[in-house]
Amino acid sequence: MDVAALSIRLLINVLMVVQVPHSYCSQKDDAAFPHIVPNRLQFFEYESISVNCEFDGSTKWRLMRTLNETSPTKWLTSETPVTIKPAFSSDSGEYWCEDGKGLRSNAINISVTAGSVILESPVLPPKQGDSLTLHCKKKHTFDLVIADFYKNGLLVKTGYKGNLTIHNISTSNEGLYKCTISGAGESPESWLTVRVFSESHNETTPRPTTPPPTTPPPATPLPSSDVVSPVWLVVSVLRVALLLLPLGVLCYKIHKSTQEELSTEVSESRDT
Repeated sequence: MDVAALSIRLLINVLMVVQVPHSYCSQKDDAAFPHIVPNRLQFFEYESISVNCEFDGSTKWRLMRTLNETSPTKWLTSETPVTIKPAFSSDSGEYWCEDGKGLRSNAINISVTAGSVILESPVLPPKQGDSLTLHCKKKHTFDLVIADFYKNGLLVKTGYKGNLTIHNISTSNEGLYKCTISGAGESPESWLTVRVFSESHNETTPRPTTPPPTTPPPATPLPSSDVVSPVWLVVSVLRVALLLLPLGVLCYKIHKSTQEELSTEVSESRDT
């Protein structure tokens, strides 16, 4: 039972390590995301964007963002809120909050466009079962417009007042959304994620706010820690033994035949 006990200890250690980075994100639903003013993910160039990481008064949080592959992250400031004014397309990217101990919030993707259309969606992902309204906005106008809304490149609905309302939202509604206005162009795409209610913890679990990467097919699963035990080892040894048994029998027959031939030759030599 030493193998099973060792596996259980390793599992406990892994769970303890994983629990630390998520200790902050399990407090409040809205505390796991940076606070953005105005409350949306897409902006026109030259607008002002305020990002706040002040979740509590005891921890100093810094705002971070993804730059590029060669320099993936950068400290923006040691104190928040941070005001980006004026905003440019180069300010688009993934933003999150992090402290000096490795705790970090969920990331959000901010898009700044030089175009004339944006899709307005809230920074905080909706909870499963809630209703969500997406608004297609044209630059320099507050008039109601006719807009087409797309999910993952496919037309979902035409909103004659520039709105798309999703009732009783679920994870099936997750995806990349954008909108188009005839004569004005199209908005950038934003990933819509849904927070799933967890009954075991009586809280909502934030899901990724970025499109899931393409991953290779999963490898064949190894036996679990409950199976990796002396019984499993014995079964494995027996399997190997059964595979080697025919080979051993064959080798024994060849060896016996060789010995008989040598005995016959020795007897004939003595007789002569």
